[in-house]
Amino acid sequence: MSLKDKYNVSVEELDELTEICREAGALGSRLVGAGFGGCTISMVPSEQVSAFIEEVYEKYYAPKNLKLEECCKLHLFPSSPAMGLCARAVEQCVARAVEHCAARAVEQCAARAVE
Repeated sequence: MSLKDKYNVSVEELDELTEICREAGALGSRLVGAGFGGCTISMVPSEQVSAFIEEVYEKYYAPKNLKLEECCKLHLFPSSPAMGLCARAVEQCVARAVEHCAARAVEQCAARAVE
């Protein structure tokens, strides 16, 4: 489910931009934030970032008469995941493991009680 479909907060321009991003090689592209003009985030393999930026610029920003330099400073730029995301993933993994182990311990105790 997406912000666009579930909460109807997208706009035509964001829908167009996410489509162009996917066509340009993004593994995924979606609206982020609360809308209000909003922005998108796209997951692109690092070796394809330059070609991705060029294609998105040509198909979306150039027709709006925006200069490439301006776009790359303000609108279209790469970033990488940081350790915060990694720490959260580890937290979730540990929580799932604890839940699994607790459930198995309860099952084993119940099985022993029946014996």
